[in-house]
Amino acid sequence: MKNYYLPSVLKASGLLICFVCLSTLAIAGPPPAESAPIDGGLSVLLAAGAAAGVRKAYQKIKKANQLK
Repeated sequence: MKNYYLPSVLKASGLLICFVCLSTLAIAGPPPAESAPIDGGLSVLLAAGAAAGVRKAYQKIKKANQLK
């Protein structure tokens, strides 16, 4: 007994799987795009950097005054 129908069955099942996957994506659609608040986060990072710089400068000046 030869398998005449096997290639046809494999092709049909492959096409069916592709169709189901693509139709599922078409129903769901792309996720909604949300904008990221860059300004708020950037301001916090700049303030933290400035505070760290001021602290380091203060410690350096304090250490220099103790050595005198």
